[in-house]
Amino acid sequence: MIQEFGSTAKAIRQSKNLTLQNVADEQLSASALSRFETGQADLTVTKFAHLLERLWTTPEEFVFRYLKGKTSFDLNGYLSMSDMLMRWFPQGALFTGNSDHQTAEVIRAKFNAALPTLDTQIAASHDPIKRFVRPLWELMREEMVATGDVTHHFPQPHPEYTTGIQHYLMALNDWSEFDIYMFTGFMPGFEPRIEKQLFQLAMTRAVKYQDFRSTRELIFRVLENQFSLCMAWCDYPAAKSCLSIYEKRLESSTNATNNINFLFDRGWYRLRTGAGTEDCEHALTVTKFLRLADEDRDLNELFHFILTHDGQDDWQRTAIFIN
Repeated sequence: MIQEFGSTAKAIRQSKNLTLQNVADEQLSASALSRFETGQADLTVTKFAHLLERLWTTPEEFVFRYLKGKTSFDLNGYLSMSDMLMRWFPQGALFTGNSDHQTAEVIRAKFNAALPTLDTQIAASHDPIKRFVRPLWELMREEMVATGDVTHHFPQPHPEYTTGIQHYLMALNDWSEFDIYMFTGFMPGFEPRIEKQLFQLAMTRAVKYQDFRSTRELIFRVLENQFSLCMAWCDYPAAKSCLSIYEKRLESSTNATNNINFLFDRGWYRLRTGAGTEDCEHALTVTKFLRLADEDRDLNELFHFILTHDGQDDWQRTAIFIN
């Protein structure tokens, strides 16, 4: 078991392109980690838990990967990923998501005030994944500035903030759950061609998680994001392709909200391509019947917007879900 745990840890480390030196710190030396990976030595529970943090992996994900194919043991429905995200991106707690009635100068000042602390945290770490926090923070700042500026179409590409994460994700042979979360945060900042390429990678290189419920639901959020971006770009062939993937994924979903969102999104696409409002109306009928008050309110508001605006305005309703 020690050797198999070690080999699982090594596989996770290598899948993220992390070296022994990247993972090692004052609590866990590179030599001790190497001996553990090769089955020559064990780790205490404390050091093993610390290793998982250094690998940006939750205990649930580690055991899921270790047990995959060996047993029907189910670890779905855990909460540790939110803790990991806040450890990676603690500045997210400062984000209000509301730029209404704020000038660009005020928004930039609020975001920039967090940069010294952020830079100190990054400088104190030799973890290469931590370096993606600053460009994400800067990307969010620019998106909030652009959202309140009607002369721009949201989202605007920002390759100056996304090039690093783009290269990181494209170099991975398989994406872990955490990599998918990082991708969702950066989605609006990629150039459309690059974003579509990374979306395809997300759909194929995370295939091992199709039975992992938390990530299966995360994939539906990625699909929602992708469809929203395609509609913002008025790229209807790409939106149609996204809907095809969405519909196929629904075969593994027991979440009614996913089915409702798909039906409404298909109606949105069909309305913009001249096929009528039937699907949107059916989706709203279901939300009323199931008494899903929040979903009913949000979809009714979006439906009203779609009916009263041209497709060129859909960028105003682009929404990105990170978790």
